[in-house]
Amino acid sequence: MMPDRRTLPIALLADGSRLELPIVVLAGSAPRPRLVCVAGIHGDEPEGMLALMQLADELDPARINGELVLVPVANPPAFGAGTRTSPLDGIDLNRIFPGHPDGSASERLAHSLLDRVLRPADFVLALHSWYRSGEVLPYVEYGHAIERTAERSLAAAQAAGFELIRVSTWPAGLMTRVVNEAGIPAIEAEIGGLGRPSRDGTARTKSSIRALMTHLGMLEGDVAPWRGRIVDQFEVSAPCGGFLDIPVPLGAELQAGDTLGLVRGLDGAVRERIVLDRPGLLAAVRRAPSVQPGERIARLFTDHGGNHGR
Repeated sequence: MMPDRRTLPIALLADGSRLELPIVVLAGSAPRPRLVCVAGIHGDEPEGMLALMQLADELDPARINGELVLVPVANPPAFGAGTRTSPLDGIDLNRIFPGHPDGSASERLAHSLLDRVLRPADFVLALHSWYRSGEVLPYVEYGHAIERTAERSLAAAQAAGFELIRVSTWPAGLMTRVVNEAGIPAIEAEIGGLGRPSRDGTARTKSSIRALMTHLGMLEGDVAPWRGRIVDQFEVSAPCGGFLDIPVPLGAELQAGDTLGLVRGLDGAVRERIVLDRPGLLAAVRRAPSVQPGERIARLFTDHGGNHGR
């Protein structure tokens, strides 16, 4: 059996072209459970896009119990521009759900994606990467404050094999939050960064999806026991502008008083030393050297509940 590749019409654009949403459906031996995996909500996060494209080639629908729906590039205009937001209206697609059928191009896209693809789902997985200016350790978020879906979302996050699970209070308009509010469990993964896919990141993404499908009963097999950390986060911003010099590797366990990095002037002189005021695991870091005052340069994790050790 071959995957069913479809396009969902969204809007007629000013130049006469049509905005369409590509969808791949792998219909297995039963109509449910229905898992929807969405990548490319931001156009500069290709890790999940490539993983879903490859997964469509690798999975045999005849071996799936249920239906797997893949949306490899959820925001085609942003992908074409290689940007986080759409060049058609400057909107971040992941902040405007449920969208509007008569709104801008992005608002119509959000409305159609939610109404016609996500609402019939039994589970939703959103795939993200860090900004093209930085990189991130693999982790997954779940909306703990939405009680009707929190327990099922957390169980799925653990089954998908992520060592780091972030407790998240999702902002209004986020796709996974709106899906949770509709009663559908969902998680949002962060893998990769720097605006390009990696072999390890793509393989990790596909492995997590297969593990999630096993958890949902869509593939045969056993779910590995979870051994990881549930975490909170804090972020570090640049104290001034200049040349950012952060030599610390991802995954480093840092202590209060440790130096994360330096901001240098363009002559190389140190303008500011970035010293941490609390301990944490370096989970994401800016790698682009040009930085403006107040820009986010790192995200660190602490164990949920305030414990900082492993």
